[in-house]
Amino acid sequence: MNLALEMLNNFRYTSKIYERSFSEIRKKYDMTQLEVDILAFLKNNPHMDTASDIVRYRMLPKANVSQGVELLIQKEMLVRRTDPCDRRRVHLELQKEAEPVLEGILEAQRSFGEILFRGIPEDEREWYLEMSHRISENIQDGLENGKNGK
Repeated sequence: MNLALEMLNNFRYTSKIYERSFSEIRKKYDMTQLEVDILAFLKNNPHMDTASDIVRYRMLPKANVSQGVELLIQKEMLVRRTDPCDRRRVHLELQKEAEPVLEGILEAQRSFGEILFRGIPEDEREWYLEMSHRISENIQDGLENGKNGK
């Protein structure tokens, strides 16, 4: 199998395991994967707290994020706060009602990491993370500057 195909297959399998890791949370709290992803993003990235941040860094459609945010506001897990310095900017703030879900999300993420790195020594994990970071930079460059990064 060629490298590109193997990488794509690994990505697909990883995505499936990732989504499966959150199935109990989704069922227990009657949530979509998008809602879980929004809460996870806000919990893991407290300095990135706008819908635009979620769209940009998670590469999710703006309309979907908007809908997911609305659902979480209705469930009282999020509130919007207008930025006092820039009224056009709206921050999303996690609420107390989200805490049990967030605990489950963090546990699912930990479990997901254990599945991925089972049997892999720490030095190889660090090497993998470094390579992943470099590949991500190449992907970003390719998206911004064309398919070959030029």
